[in-house]
Amino acid sequence: MKPPGARFIESLAANLIYWQEQIGQLTDARMHKFIEEQANIILAVELGVALPATRIKAAELLLLTYPYIERGGYWQRWAPLFEKATAIEQSPLLSARLLNRQGQLLRLMQQSDLAMALHKKAETLAQSAGDQQALAEVWFNLSIDYWQRHVYEQAEIYGQKALSVFQTLPDSQRWQASMLNTLGLISQHRGRLVEAQARLQQSITLWRQFDEPTELARVLNNLGNVYYEQDQLEAALKYYRQALELLAPTESALDKAEVFVNLGALYFKWEQYDRAEMALRQANSPALRRSGNFRLRALLAQNLGNTLLKQNQLVESEKYLRQSLALWQQLGDDLMLANTVGTLAEALAGQGQYETAVAHYDSALRLLDKFPANNWAKALTEEFTIGKSIIDSLATEPKAGGQLKGSVDR
Repeated sequence: MKPPGARFIESLAANLIYWQEQIGQLTDARMHKFIEEQANIILAVELGVALPATRIKAAELLLLTYPYIERGGYWQRWAPLFEKATAIEQSPLLSARLLNRQGQLLRLMQQSDLAMALHKKAETLAQSAGDQQALAEVWFNLSIDYWQRHVYEQAEIYGQKALSVFQTLPDSQRWQASMLNTLGLISQHRGRLVEAQARLQQSITLWRQFDEPTELARVLNNLGNVYYEQDQLEAALKYYRQALELLAPTESALDKAEVFVNLGALYFKWEQYDRAEMALRQANSPALRRSGNFRLRALLAQNLGNTLLKQNQLVESEKYLRQSLALWQQLGDDLMLANTVGTLAEALAGQGQYETAVAHYDSALRLLDKFPANNWAKALTEEFTIGKSIIDSLATEPKAGGQLKGSVDR
């Protein structure tokens, strides 16, 4: 097979530059243009990565495209391209940036160990390149990696290191805002809720300087979660509504779904089950169902199952709980799986399937035994033990299990 001719390479290089210009002009409101042209952009990157003369331009286009890949949930579709690009020898700086984004995609796809390994490699390359911006961007991701592993002290250390660098660099307010959002989530999960509110408010102030409705909405959603956690539900509702108002004209379907799931949890807590169901059904969009965000899909199905169970719609509740169960099994999340299995037992008991319900309670309790120090697991163990004893005494009135909320950090 003959190598590509000079004319082809020249045409390909021009095509890559064209797509860089087009992506550079995109906004949240025009993301539909990316969705419409996605196949053409993928083809340009695939061809460009394969040829030495166009490799750098293809890699630069890949990096420029990342925010729209992430927001659209097209993680699985683009991950192989990042893998191809990082497998080819590039400059240390370009390799570091590619590995950093590849790690983010893998983390979104629940491949957390590989994501952290790539970020550690990117850290070494950024240090060797002597580029403080790239290094701080990697530290930003390592902070999230440790946060998701519940290693909050390390998450805080990396986050503060990244923030201190971003604060010294020009035109880095967006990165400062993103880092403050992550630091707010770290504070929240350490139980420092006042500190979490302060950090998230700082992030909001920075994001309001830019036309970035999706990013601003993510922080407002997270702030709503902090207020929800403190049972300040009116304040939480205010921030969820602000987030949805910002997201309404955008194509950020996964972010909309995330907020609607949280809004559904809020109405559930208020015992307004019809409103909870309405919010959750709005979250259940075609974009979410075809996305790689299996965790949000599992959480949504769980919460819909809970809400329908409360309204005594037992058959449909069972359908959604079984969907959630399959997704948690796929993700390997035994704590969330236990929650779903125990709630499914309640739905089955409500339909008179007592023997099957008892078996599901037993399965849920075995799963919960893996988490002896987890407070939520202890509460579920108590709830499901009582539920099982009720079935044993043939009192079959169902009650809904727990639900979690979604915090947004990419």
